Amino acid sequence: MDEPLGYLSRIVRNLALDGARRSGLEDRLFHSDANAELLQVPSEAPSQEAAVISESELRVVEHALALMPERMRVAVRMHRIEGIKLKAIAAQLGISVTSAHGLVADGVARCRAALRNTL
Repeated sequence: MDEPLGYLSRIVRNLALDGARRSGLEDRLFHSDANAELLQVPSEAPSQEAAVISESELRVVEHALALMPERMRVAVRMHRIEGIKLKAIAAQLGISVTSAHGLVADGVARCRAALRNTL
């Protein structure tokens, strides 16, 4: 460092600018004008159209599940809906983990195909 005094004064200047910027940001975020903007944030609830589409897709998936062989349907429900691990599914169904994975993969593929066919 050739000029430590200049270096220190630059640090102090930058810290002062950062503090002023932060103060301005906090003023914009936490004062009354900002609160009015926060009240206009859109709802996270789905629109009526999205809800109808989701219900329609759910019916298609339920129908696809109903058409599956029982072992496949059980494996898909356990893994995708209940969140059970493949190892536990395999133990409950009396099959290998690889077979359980295959049942789930085939079942999910059938659900996707059913959804694609409705579009």
